[in-house]
Amino acid sequence: MMGIYYTGPLLGPSLGLIIGGGLTEALSWKAPFWALTIISGLVLVSFLLFFKDTFRRERSLAFQDTLKQRTPRNGESAIADAPDQTLTDAGDRNNLTEKPSGKAEEPYHPSSISVVAEASPSLLPTLPKDGIKLRITDVNLFRPIWLVLRRWNNFATLIASAILFAFTYCVAYTASRTLASAYGYDALNIGLVLLSYGGGLIVGSILGGRWSDRVLGRLKSSSGGCSYPEVTLNLYIQYPLLPLLQMRLQSTKPAMTLLPASITAYGWFAEKHIHVASICVALFFVGLSCTWIYSSTIAYIVDANAGRSSTAVACNSLFRGVLAFIATEVAVPLSDAIGEGGLYTIWAGLAIVTELLILLVAWKGSQWRERSEASERAAAG
Repeated sequence: MMGIYYTGPLLGPSLGLIIGGGLTEALSWKAPFWALTIISGLVLVSFLLFFKDTFRRERSLAFQDTLKQRTPRNGESAIADAPDQTLTDAGDRNNLTEKPSGKAEEPYHPSSISVVAEASPSLLPTLPKDGIKLRITDVNLFRPIWLVLRRWNNFATLIASAILFAFTYCVAYTASRTLASAYGYDALNIGLVLLSYGGGLIVGSILGGRWSDRVLGRLKSSSGGCSYPEVTLNLYIQYPLLPLLQMRLQSTKPAMTLLPASITAYGWFAEKHIHVASICVALFFVGLSCTWIYSSTIAYIVDANAGRSSTAVACNSLFRGVLAFIATEVAVPLSDAIGEGGLYTIWAGLAIVTELLILLVAWKGSQWRERSEASERAAAG
């Protein structure tokens, strides 16, 4: 579903170039900007008036922290007296095993409610929440970000995801410039050529998402029905059929060879001014392989951050926005200095670095994540 969801944002690079090109040809270069202003205003008004509030207190760490501070005794007793079911593994949110009722063996940690609520909302104990409302002073804007970034598995995945996103912006920008200068295309024809790139983005997002779910389901069956963001060594020993890779990131492997190869091919096709049909084919496979990997990294970021997935996704938006800005700013000077072939050879190298980061997270991610969770529980007392 994550891959299908991302087809919405990916329709922008697919259709925006054609619509913008048509408006430019029919009216003037100012027309696309006026159109964007009007559409953005309509979206803002619709969001304010019709968007349903999705805030869920039982999954909010800020609310759980506030609840603990204001009603510590009631909160602790409610959790202790609740049906005592705990996760069998730090990464397992699907399998729950019952433990003898009584006092909780481990100190209360705010994220525990979020994890249990995500696994099964019915397990959430009844707490005196109705009289408690969050205030501005209860919300710490920086602590959740730090808790996400301090985990090396998150940091490495965010860097990889940001590089992929920055590349998608760079290639659309430089391709438009190349098609205009080297091929003599107007804005509308440029949009039509880049439709192949947008189509690849959409196809890659859908196929990558579905393949990710398929691989996850197959590996989940091999592990006895358990779902883990990472595959630990103990789990691998217990279930030899499981590869020693992450379940989610396992699905990125089919696109890992295609991505740097298609990037290099596009760069040198553009450098040598090969027939535009070759450009279209290369752009399609560039978009397909890029979002194939990207959709799985986003799914992993959500899976590996139970209780603070919204913060993790927000951090991803921050990383990718900054790198996309940098990529588009340096693209033209680099292209003028070393040509399109040299520029995209560099991007192919960055794609390989991205893939190595993903494989590193697949190998060491579980250890990093579990170590961070243990330190957070120890800090909470």
